[in-house]
Amino acid sequence: AIVSTDTEGLITTWNGAAERLFGYSAAEALGRSGAVLAAPGRGGEMDQTLERLRRQEQVRCETQAMTKEGGGLDIGMTAFPVEDRTGKLIGFSAILRDITEQKRAVEERQEKEILRSQVEELSRRTKEIAALNELGDVLRSAVHLSEAYPLIPRYVRELFPAESGALYEHKEGHNLLETALHWGDAPPPDDAFPPSECWAMRRGHVHEVEEGGGGMVCQHLPSPVSAGELCIPLLARGPPPGGRPRRCP
Repeated sequence: AIVSTDTEGLITTWNGAAERLFGYSAAEALGRSGAVLAAPGRGGEMDQTLERLRRQEQVRCETQAMTKEGGGLDIGMTAFPVEDRTGKLIGFSAILRDITEQKRAVEERQEKEILRSQVEELSRRTKEIAALNELGDVLRSAVHLSEAYPLIPRYVRELFPAESGALYEHKEGHNLLETALHWGDAPPPDDAFPPSECWAMRRGHVHEVEEGGGGMVCQHLPSPVSAGELCIPLLARGPPPGGRPRRCP
């Protein structure tokens, strides 16, 4: 549709495409304010557009309009000022395109993408829960934790496919945490270290170091810390004689 207005926004030209698009005949539209086309709550947008046009700006935007019967339309608009031969501003002209179907198609694609993402997330969480339950069964069934060591990396890789790590076992005889197994492309470098070098061991709960380091960085981690690190203390089969729990980060 091609619609022209004077500098006050009153319609001065109204072509056949405008009649078909909005349902008003030329006789009904001419002399009326262009605001008659604005959707509820969009009147302020027309005022802003008129102000920009009066400043000799060209306006390209998307908005919402109403037909004569009250139906809503998504509109793509290109509007520009019109001058006479002397350069005096005499009005404005606008090209209006119905983009309702285009917008609907975009929204449908977005909805489908959101749904696909939600389904993938649900599937991933379901697999994680199944892996955790299966790993729990393996650990509970093992008479000695060493029986489970060869199986643990498979579950860890399934839960954290892009991560590297290691499981350390507390050797009481010389009070060291020694590597029981590791996984990933870049596992921690230390094969053994004293529990005092790990904040998770010293504090008795999970300790996280964000990417780039900062805060309390465990001494057993490489310095500087280039990626996020997570130390998790684990308790296996209850406390040993003496009452102190065995933990391994």
